Amino acid sequence: MKNIRRVLVMMILAVLAAACTARATPLPPEQVEAKALALVNNLIKSDYAAARADFDKTMLDVLPESDLKEVWESLPAQTGALKEIGGVRSDLPENYERDVNLTLDEFEKRLRDLESLMDENEPFLMRTVGIGKMDGKTAMNLGLTGPIMRASGVEMDLRRLDPYEVYADMKFDICTHTDGDVYARYRVRMDEMRESMKIVRQALAQAPAGPIRVKVPRCPPKGNVVNHVEDPRGESLMYMVSDGSERPYRLKVRSPNFVNLSASPPMLVGFKISDVPAIMGVMDMCIGETDR
Repeated sequence: MKNIRRVLVMMILAVLAAACTARATPLPPEQVEAKALALVNNLIKSDYAAARADFDKTMLDVLPESDLKEVWESLPAQTGALKEIGGVRSDLPENYERDVNLTLDEFEKRLRDLESLMDENEPFLMRTVGIGKMDGKTAMNLGLTGPIMRASGVEMDLRRLDPYEVYADMKFDICTHTDGDVYARYRVRMDEMRESMKIVRQALAQAPAGPIRVKVPRCPPKGNVVNHVEDPRGESLMYMVSDGSERPYRLKVRSPNFVNLSASPPMLVGFKISDVPAIMGVMDMCIGETDR
């Protein structure tokens, strides 16, 4: 319980700190910490009404009341169907498909706004076009994967090359670009957001009725298994050795971020120090994942 409490305090403290900083009159750090502790205590005691009142009182100076209401109303739908081994924890709430489609419609509008803001922004283009270039052959030799590789013209996506789950039934395009620079990687990611929306809409429309999870054994069978999936940063590979007990004898995770980060020197050589944030930032780095 102490560990859970500590994690909750850290998460809520981060949210409240950002909100309190954006207030017209920022709150001192000790008041922010006190608010986070009070909110956590109310959550642990299942006093959700008090927790919501504390949160709303802090956030009203930052968000309109209508936005706060939307956040609270969408919370059960966002957290009620959490993944677990074998399926999901609970079934989808009422009107879930409608709400997701409405959210996708709004997201698509905002995506267009962001595109017009960035693609017509001369300073942005100056700092991305022709920066950090890498051709497809070099990208393959260095073992790059995911959007960074596709931005160099290599059409590789495990969801198409080695389909798993229901991707074989989904209609979507593999997003590629030929320039291999920072701007190309940005464009691939923007295009992939649209393809993701297409996949979500198809999944909602084709989702069958039936059990929400399957019964899985507590202990995996003895043996070796290896599998890979296409995650947002590229190919993620997992290898496990089981001795038949409830804990794996060995578990190896190959992070796409580790490989992509290892290939960064050729992208950096010949460019300015001021270009480093753009070159490294478009990799979508995650140090925790890389350290794995």
